[in-house]
Amino acid sequence: MHLYLIAMESEAKDLIKDAKLIFNEPFALYELDNNLIAITRIGKVNAAFTLSYLNNKYDIKRYFNLGFVGALGNFKIGEIYQVIYAKYHDVDVTAFGYENGQIPGMPPSFKSEDLKIYPNAKLLTGDTFLTKDLGGNYLIDMEGTALFQAAHLLGQELISVKIVSDVIGSKHHLDEYSEFEALGSKDIKEIYKRLETHFRG
Repeated sequence: MHLYLIAMESEAKDLIKDAKLIFNEPFALYELDNNLIAITRIGKVNAAFTLSYLNNKYDIKRYFNLGFVGALGNFKIGEIYQVIYAKYHDVDVTAFGYENGQIPGMPPSFKSEDLKIYPNAKLLTGDTFLTKDLGGNYLIDMEGTALFQAAHLLGQELISVKIVSDVIGSKHHLDEYSEFEALGSKDIKEIYKRLETHFRG
């Protein structure tokens, strides 16, 4: 059984169209092809809670995070990337000798095996919908690194594949996101199919 973690129902709507709803609280959980699809809701705590909750209830073989992301730098809307490096942009304990973005007691960043299906990218996560440029070339979301951290604590591997929905700092940033959110779920469904083919053959 695979677990797919997706923040918003709008991202997953094409994927869950033919799925069976298992329950709707404390988050929505669906079953499709003997896999689980969880709508974590937005934010780091919601994401980590969902993964941990389901890890305790089900025998899950692989963990996946799919979704839309903002991007900083040289990215284009609609591009698909696998996250191979993730850290927080809203954590700063550098006064105590930790790296910027590092949670005390945790690695400075979280890494993932390169599946060599999609181009690679680095992810920054925080509980903020960013509208300002932090510099560098990064994907930006509000859940991904928290999922990597929860998986790390449970001794599990997480694969994260993201679609660029908006480019931060562009003239029409919020409009770009709204337009992509209405249409991008078909790409999530295609990513799901490709990952299932890769792992199940």
